[in-house]
Amino acid sequence: MFYVTRRLAFIALFTMFISQAVSAAETTLPEFSIKCTTTGQRCAPQFSTQVETRSRLQMRYTVRSGHCSSIRARIFVDGVLKTTTPFLGFPNDSANRPLSTGLLDLGPVSPGKHVLSMEAEGQAGGCNSGTLASWGGTVVVITDEAFPDVLQWEQIPQNQSGPLFPTHFRATVPGGTLILSVLNRATGDGVALSFVRQTVTRLDWKQLSQNQSGPLFPTHFGATVSGGTLIVSVLNRLEGNGVGLSFVPQQPVSRLDWRQIPQNLGGTNAPTPFAATVPGGVLVVSVLNRSKGTGVGLSFAPQLMNRLDWQQVPQNLGGPDVPTPFKAVVPGGALLMAVLNRTEGDGVGLDFLPQSVNRLDWQQVQQNQSGPLFPTAFKATVPGGVVIMSVLNRTKGTGTGLVFVPQ
Repeated sequence: MFYVTRRLAFIALFTMFISQAVSAAETTLPEFSIKCTTTGQRCAPQFSTQVETRSRLQMRYTVRSGHCSSIRARIFVDGVLKTTTPFLGFPNDSANRPLSTGLLDLGPVSPGKHVLSMEAEGQAGGCNSGTLASWGGTVVVITDEAFPDVLQWEQIPQNQSGPLFPTHFRATVPGGTLILSVLNRATGDGVALSFVRQTVTRLDWKQLSQNQSGPLFPTHFGATVSGGTLIVSVLNRLEGNGVGLSFVPQQPVSRLDWRQIPQNLGGTNAPTPFAATVPGGVLVVSVLNRSKGTGVGLSFAPQLMNRLDWQQVPQNLGGPDVPTPFKAVVPGGALLMAVLNRTEGDGVGLDFLPQSVNRLDWQQVQQNQSGPLFPTAFKATVPGGVVIMSVLNRTKGTGTGLVFVPQ
């Protein structure tokens, strides 16, 4: 009972970690004024503006200083009436009615762009003798902080170096930090991604003991960071390299006892998954070994899984240079895996999502780093956040990183 209680408590904490709201973006729109083209109290045209958010949508409206009568506002999102405000006051209003709506919550809304509009209705009094002639004011819109247009990567100092160990970079995103692991070698590449809530200023890696070894299984290292442990998985072979990266929201992690997980995929192009119990959950590693290609994906999940039944996820990208995504429903959510198979290179990305996904519509993300040795980044909006995928394609090296960023 004590174990079950602790496990349920941690699952709740992990769910809080991945669903914690990101910073809000507050935008004050320029003051507007609308001259009504209608007779009577309901005014046309409406005030309208486009907003973009992932879920949060709030607003506050304040009347113009030039108002001389009372109005109320009908507020619409994408043409659907969300709320009607009480009648508001105006300067020198004898009734002392408020001049602002206060903060109005219009969400949650679906991720993407939306049309926010307002229709004013007047009432007799003040300078209004039966027809509302004009109205206006100021609107403040609060949305989820936008994902950056450009990922600004900067290298993270670390205690490991050399041609067999990946270089690590960080980029600030809403709610935390993306960590990117890149291993470039003449005959193989590795790419991995992870997300942490805090800023990471340095990585001091320590090799972890494990029950698996040999040239076909990755070596694992741990680095203590604020709030948990960052784990990197490194597989070096003569003609292939793989890198996995995952954040474990507890510490310390000192040993990994791996066991293979049964799955419905097989063959030389399918990664083999293994699981190891760690504080608060389980670490999953997917290892793809081929004669001229190696891929490693690494993910933390809050609960142990007994089997992985993968389904391919439809996406808007295709071709030999694009990873194929798969999903497997697991306790508490789903694992998302991206697999890239090429003649002389492979890549595997892996991460846990709190909800399953039905489709991935990728958009390329601009970065301050480029060139043949740095991966290209893509993003896809999914329930609860954004999936980031990094893909590195070279003649004899391929790497794929995948991470879910809660929003």
